[in-house]
Amino acid sequence: MTDSPDILWRRVRRARRSAPGGQPVILVVDPDPKVRLQVQYALRHDGEVDVATAAADAIRLASDAVYDAVLVSIDLSNEGRDALLEHLHAHDGYRDVPVLAMADGTDNGRDVPDDRRSAFDGCVAKPLDPNSLQARLTRLLARQPAARRRSNTGVRARQPS
Repeated sequence: MTDSPDILWRRVRRARRSAPGGQPVILVVDPDPKVRLQVQYALRHDGEVDVATAAADAIRLASDAVYDAVLVSIDLSNEGRDALLEHLHAHDGYRDVPVLAMADGTDNGRDVPDDRRSAFDGCVAKPLDPNSLQARLTRLLARQPAARRRSNTGVRARQPS
């Protein structure tokens, strides 16, 4: 029996703990393996992507390292999504980190619950358009203070368990 893509990806992430050349490291939280693979493929030349299938996994990963951006699926349970967003907003390291919602078939955030819309810096549509995702992340990451981007170099010194 072959390993799932998530298990294989975790092995790769343990071997490479930080993105080369100061490229961004992005956390993607989505229960759908197809979406996670789409993001990994779309950003394969633009940085590193860590994936989590559930909010609890994402909270653990976000506690171990500060990511340059976080993509959160609206398909997560309300409790899990709320816990993840609260964790990110309570953590000082995530003050300037863009958090994008991923919602089905919209790019204007209509599918994002009204009470959570302000917790996100934007919304991207699923299925993901690689060019649109790259452009959106490039714009958001360019708004980050230069000192913060430099401080993330090598931030992935601790391995996720």
